Amino acid sequence: MRSSAIAAALFAGLLLAASPVFAGPPAPAEKKAAEADAAKASRALARRDFGAAADAYERAYRQVPNAKWLFSAANARRSNGEAVHAANHYARYLKEAPENAAQRAAAKKELAALAAKLGRFEIQAEGAKLVRIDGEEVEPTIGPVYVDAGPHVVEGDFETGRAEETATASIGKIVTVVLAPPAPEPPRVEATAVVASSEGTPATAERKKPLPPLAVWVGAGATLLAGGLTIASGLDVLGQKESFDAERSQANLDAGRSKQLRTNVLIAVTGAAAALTGVVAIWFVDWRSPDKESSVKIGAGPSSIVLRSTF
Repeated sequence: MRSSAIAAALFAGLLLAASPVFAGPPAPAEKKAAEADAAKASRALARRDFGAAADAYERAYRQVPNAKWLFSAANARRSNGEAVHAANHYARYLKEAPENAAQRAAAKKELAALAAKLGRFEIQAEGAKLVRIDGEEVEPTIGPVYVDAGPHVVEGDFETGRAEETATASIGKIVTVVLAPPAPEPPRVEATAVVASSEGTPATAERKKPLPPLAVWVGAGATLLAGGLTIASGLDVLGQKESFDAERSQANLDAGRSKQLRTNVLIAVTGAAAALTGVVAIWFVDWRSPDKESSVKIGAGPSSIVLRSTF
């Protein structure tokens, strides 16, 4: 029952949040439809059907953003017992209505009475395409969002995925909720193990390759070094995650993103070094000994290279 009330309270307010406040003048058809909805709302009020009246006023406001219809919708929601919905409407009315609007004093009074029973979330979700509270879309850029006291699930949709936080609202207080975009997936470096042997046909044995085996050892050393730096950077990212969980600030969020990017770059460098070392070992290193027969088998993986040789 409580979740249904929350959904109903947020739904119309969020639709209003998408209203084209700064759009051009409404078309004649839109004005006519809005006036028809306002007339329906008046008839619904006359029969004390406050829910239907609020719905009609909200439809009128979405078509022609007239602040008086937003105020009327807020009154209807309040009369229908929808405190959260009414509070968000009053707050938006005070933000958009002219300073000399006749209903401003009444809106302030009603909002103050409702705010004394509700909590507020100030949602920081930079870069989010969509923000929801308990599954219902909200517009956090308008200002703090009024909610019932108690726990709520706040979600944000970002380019890299969905972030979710559980926050508890307290009566009369503003709670800041920070939604951080999920880290992008690291670049995937796939390498298939390759086995090569220096034994070959007489024609192959006569062909001279340009590099000595030392080139492989240098490449393997570079791969190991890059792998070590990657591990150290990953541990640093985990430490920064703990710092962010302890203090959810924009500075900690930016530091975490920077360290994640550094780690992703090191992962790519390690994989590239391993792959390049494998290619050099197979195609460009002369493993033959002038005095004895020798053979070598090389396996290359994402962050390692394994050599097996006999002489």
